[in-house]
Amino acid sequence: MTINKNGERPKKRFVSLTSAASHNSKTQVKETVESFNDIASVYTKTRPVGSSSHLSGNDILRKTVGINSDHAEDQKSATRIFVDLRHVAWMIHLGEEEVGHMGTEDRAKWERGIKLAAIDASGSSSTWQLLSDADQDRHFQLERDRQLRELGNSAFTALPPKAQRGITLFVWVGCCMHKDLNCVKGGAVALAKFWDAHNLPGPHRFFNKDNDATVSLAGNPAAPTAAEQRAVRVSERGGIKLCALTGSLLNNKDDKKGYHDTHVWCFKLWFGVSKRFADTSNTRFGSYVDASTEIYVRKDGFIRLLEHVRDKKGSGTLIT
Repeated sequence: MTINKNGERPKKRFVSLTSAASHNSKTQVKETVESFNDIASVYTKTRPVGSSSHLSGNDILRKTVGINSDHAEDQKSATRIFVDLRHVAWMIHLGEEEVGHMGTEDRAKWERGIKLAAIDASGSSSTWQLLSDADQDRHFQLERDRQLRELGNSAFTALPPKAQRGITLFVWVGCCMHKDLNCVKGGAVALAKFWDAHNLPGPHRFFNKDNDATVSLAGNPAAPTAAEQRAVRVSERGGIKLCALTGSLLNNKDDKKGYHDTHVWCFKLWFGVSKRFADTSNTRFGSYVDASTEIYVRKDGFIRLLEHVRDKKGSGTLIT
């Protein structure tokens, strides 16, 4: 949690590190609010002697102006629940301020009205008398919070728009991983559509051995057969496919395939860099961005590596 105070340098405070009991949004928010209450309780119990400062869980709740999470539906739902609870905390706070402005008699009258309303809500005076002290206190607090919210809502409505904005402002920040992924996927799709829309040939297609033979042995390129058309249609092209093929060659998920160590050793010798190629064989965030960056920066090195592999083969060719 980052704490900002006017005129002071922002401070970061560790709230807690816990494992959620479930993916239920209400449970997750409940646990967060409980951690706020625990922090407030510790602060209040350990404040300096003579200090009148007080901190409640609601104080932390209403002062929280943002949450960062991933885009999972339970996290979105949890954020909405959190915002609703935060709004309630603010209305209760504004209501408390209104009560603080009351005179002694008006405040006493207001408190008596709360107790009468709590008794009515329990059913009758006789029912109220049967309740334990703890249950009476709970009913009284529920009614008090309800009336505080009413006072707070009225006070909030009377505030100028700028002040209202300061209370309602809440920022949800999603995980940028998905934004990055969407940019890569969206960019690749947009480029592919651009080639077709402007009648451009686009990048070379990566034919496998069978499809390459079908296209290479075409009798009449101007009138391709159904097999030739299919070979072109199913063969991919572009940067994403290039990165995937390079990854399958230099960092295959099956470590018995490819040229993992050859790539590492050669690049260590040539560039002083010893690292595996991006893990495009698995679902790994940023792997294609990393792969494309590496290919772009060290294109000559990858060409040299392929030539080295080719020359080491007895057949003198990359095709097996």
